[in-house]
Amino acid sequence: MIYRKYICRICGYIYDEAKGIPSAGIAPGTLFDDLPDSFVCPKCKADKSHFKLLEE
Repeated sequence: MIYRKYICRICGYIYDEAKGIPSAGIAPGTLFDDLPDSFVCPKCKADKSHFKLLEE
């Protein structure tokens, strides 16, 4: 499986699907689309709509 990265357009935080956020209960391998609608950026608290796919 190919995992992607998404960047917060507000603060630059990068959500890496391969790594997840274990400290927040988000397991490695959790796809961005599978994050709950209540997900917010752990750095600046922006909602999911402020993230975009990081083109590498």
